[in-house]
Amino acid sequence: QITRWARSVPAGTFATSFHEPENDMTGPAFVAFQRHVYEVVKDANPDIRWGPVYMAYWWDPAEPDHYVGDPSAWWPGDDHADFVGLDWYAPQPEPMTSSPSFEHWYDVMQPTGLPLFITEYGQYVLASGEAPDPVLAAQRAAAIREDAEWIVAHSRIRMWLYWQGSGAQGDWRLQDEASQEAWREVAATGCT
Repeated sequence: QITRWARSVPAGTFATSFHEPENDMTGPAFVAFQRHVYEVVKDANPDIRWGPVYMAYWWDPAEPDHYVGDPSAWWPGDDHADFVGLDWYAPQPEPMTSSPSFEHWYDVMQPTGLPLFITEYGQYVLASGEAPDPVLAAQRAAAIREDAEWIVAHSRIRMWLYWQGSGAQGDWRLQDEASQEAWREVAATGCT
């Protein structure tokens, strides 16, 4: 199935499998899986861009109850990845780029030399039926701008995608004008 899929997609496709693996397997199991799938994909279509996508929640060393432990145990190797991704969310607005989980992930992955992607990014979630708080919306816009400034200064981050949807925690969408304007400014810088 993987070979058939890989042959069916156009050159330059970005893909991953088992994103956010930290919830469901050990580092060594993920590395073995990633290496195997990478080789199958590349044998079928060498022009696919393949890489692991991690979950920021697991990358804060100050949180031993949900820390990955040895980050190298989760790295398949530079020869088995074309990029490295991270999914990062803040239920209450805060800059991603100064959060311990992001900082640790960046410090670990930056030396790989591979492009780094923020594949899911969400700021300020509204629970079902909850009214938006204009103060928190303004803080979200400020956090987006602060992250954008950092990302522009750190060219290793090559892709940054906002999670414009709802999920189990609630609604992450940018529905207020301040946040929408902040994200338009991000797009104008070429960060996305």
